[in-house]
Amino acid sequence: MNHEVEVAGSVRVPGARVTVLLAWLVVAASVAMAALVGWASTQPPLGEGLDPTPAVAVAGLAWVVTGALLVTLRPRNRIGWLLVLVGALQSVSNSGNTYGAFGTRADPPWPYADWVGLLTVMIYFPSLLLQANVLLALYPTGRLPARWWRWPVLGVVIAMAVLTVGATFSQDSYDDVGAGQAPAVLPTGWWTTVGVVACFATIICGTATIWVATAVRLVRARGPQRVQLAWLVAAVIPLTLGAFFVPLPRPVLAVVALLVPVAVGVGVIRYRLLGIVLRPALTYGTLTAAVVGVYFCVSAFAGSLLDHGRLPGVVAAALVAVGITPLRDRLQRGVDRFVYGARRDPLEAVTRVGGTVAAEGDALAGVLTGVADAVRAPWAAVVAVDGRPVAVARPDRGYDAGEADVVAGGHEAIPLLLEGQRIGELQVGHRHHASPFTPDDRRLLGLLAPQVAVVLRAVDLMEALQLERDRVVAATRSERQRLGRDLHDGLGPALAGIGLGLQAIDDAITAADTTTAQAIVGRLREEVATTVNDVRRIIDDLRPVTLDELGLVNAVRRHADSVNGAVEVSVDIDDLPTLTLPVEAATYRITQEALTNVVRHANARTVSVAMTRAQLPTGRHELVVTIADDGSGMTGHGAGTGVGLPSMRRRAESVGGSLEVRSGRGGTTVVARLPIEDAS
Repeated sequence: MNHEVEVAGSVRVPGARVTVLLAWLVVAASVAMAALVGWASTQPPLGEGLDPTPAVAVAGLAWVVTGALLVTLRPRNRIGWLLVLVGALQSVSNSGNTYGAFGTRADPPWPYADWVGLLTVMIYFPSLLLQANVLLALYPTGRLPARWWRWPVLGVVIAMAVLTVGATFSQDSYDDVGAGQAPAVLPTGWWTTVGVVACFATIICGTATIWVATAVRLVRARGPQRVQLAWLVAAVIPLTLGAFFVPLPRPVLAVVALLVPVAVGVGVIRYRLLGIVLRPALTYGTLTAAVVGVYFCVSAFAGSLLDHGRLPGVVAAALVAVGITPLRDRLQRGVDRFVYGARRDPLEAVTRVGGTVAAEGDALAGVLTGVADAVRAPWAAVVAVDGRPVAVARPDRGYDAGEADVVAGGHEAIPLLLEGQRIGELQVGHRHHASPFTPDDRRLLGLLAPQVAVVLRAVDLMEALQLERDRVVAATRSERQRLGRDLHDGLGPALAGIGLGLQAIDDAITAADTTTAQAIVGRLREEVATTVNDVRRIIDDLRPVTLDELGLVNAVRRHADSVNGAVEVSVDIDDLPTLTLPVEAATYRITQEALTNVVRHANARTVSVAMTRAQLPTGRHELVVTIADDGSGMTGHGAGTGVGLPSMRRRAESVGGSLEVRSGRGGTTVVARLPIEDAS
């Protein structure tokens, strides 16, 4: 049966059993080698530069364990194997040097101690140099950024291998570890110097090229990849400087070396490097590694101060047992918050979400980002009551969730309620099937949902206000343009003609031509009457201010309330679409005129106003305005003597509609049919 490794997004990599087993065998061997170094640290010192350093063993273990975890999660990626190789080389170097140093000086000498010391004396060199160039070139994708990168990487690797082999088989290198004559030494000559210079030049030039190209990548990178690369650069630079240029004590150098697996760990956990989502076992694995590391360090420190024997181990164990409890609690809280968010402290989560909303320009995007951050979710979204997505937020963690992922992936749904009314739904994407939402997560989401509801309502109100303001501005602009056209095309020429007529009268009077003057006066009288009618028409066509202030529905209700004392008025208006400005004005004027006629002429007790939307056979829609009273009919309306009905008919026809009047003993019904068009 093929072994399967779980990865993010429910992707499985089959056939990885052998590679994963090999990686963890290297971890087990590194633990055994670290135990040898730990034991040797409790023995009498051998001298300057020969004493083992447990801190270096811990650093090697950190590299190997980090690499093995990456291999387990991504067996085919080169980064995990590179870290395993670096950690294994460092462990072999540290333990091999320890074995050679103690074994060659023991009486009798340990088996093959001289050969072990010789073969491992220079292995530390590639273990440090691989991080300074090859790891930088491959990180964070595990592939070279471009084809030309292979040349500096290949040159550095070859030069480093040649230099390591040449430096290993020399008496000078062996003297740093073993005692006596080296078991094997390569012959030297002028070619040795040339080779060493060539290798060093290749390594320096290749590493410099990789560093410059990495700096360019860092500047051009965006999103999480930039942060991942910055973390590794910040860890590799001090390690390289401390290993090759600034002489640092080995314990200090080991602490600096720990920055590399820490940087890779941050890329995996915080930014989900390679799409990896670690299980909650990370908490306990981190705690176990911390206990082991503290035990090694305390044991070594106590061994250097106390007499050698069993006492240092006892003291170290006691110190760890006493001091690890508060450390464990702090580490537990820190890792839990790092992986799962602020579910342990809902008040902090609510405060942080509020701060995110205040800092973001888009309030809804800010609150959704805060919600996703609080529970470490890949995405959070707000969906309207009708199922329409309103907003989607994806925190920048290196998780590339497209629209299809949001729709298809599992999520937690929380209703958004405001004043007892459901206004939408908060959807939060599941982190991973291996770490689903817990009851604590759901309680936290329940506490955050009211904030999302308030922000959603505020956003809706802001959008409605913006639309209303745009509508008022458009109505005002349209009215100003109409007034300008009417005054320019109608009233202006008419007044100019009247002025010319008056000049003609003056000329006729001067010439004592009374007949011509009287004729001109008659024509001017007709022109003035026409102009007065035009002015009345312009005033009559003015858009009511009430429409701009209240909108059509509220304006009709207000007018109905104003006549409700003279006659009982009932208003029934459907949920109307957005109407064009001319249709809206015509609807209001027709309703206003019809109610006025009822009050003045119908002798009615009740009148009803209804506005509905009807669909025509052609598929288009129309607005049907019905005003029906129980009065005396058209006789009581004074039909044929007023201007109310013609005015209403003219308004309906001006926007492409029609007006129908039905009257009888039971009252009068006015039906206006007006077209509904796209008002956007």
